[in-house]
Amino acid sequence: MDVPVGLELKPSKVHGLGIFATRAILYGEFIGDYVGEAMTKAEFKVRYGNDIRYTYWTSHNFPNTKVYCAKEKRNFITYINESIEPNVFLKKRKLYAMSDIALGDELFLRYDSKYNRDYILGRSQG
Repeated sequence: MDVPVGLELKPSKVHGLGIFATRAILYGEFIGDYVGEAMTKAEFKVRYGNDIRYTYWTSHNFPNTKVYCAKEKRNFITYINESIEPNVFLKKRKLYAMSDIALGDELFLRYDSKYNRDYILGRSQG
């Protein structure tokens, strides 16, 4: 797994491992891409059933939904923990800072379906 320059994977105080800034990241800055194997919702269901961990869904509601699956080769974004106060967001599989992030800060996303966004992240079951 490749972690972009300026970030590192290490133990989180929240859950398991997390992604941390090794440099200051400015509001609106592009951080990296969600990379995964592209497939349809139907293909995903045949292969993985209901286990949506490590996936990026453009929607859950349509049969032709695109799923980007990072199960076989984890993407660094799959290590970003959830928070009700996120400091990064995804838009069309691109990760951006939604606030200034200081050196040493952990990156957080909001996975909750109430959060206004163009994706659904598969969350870890544990």
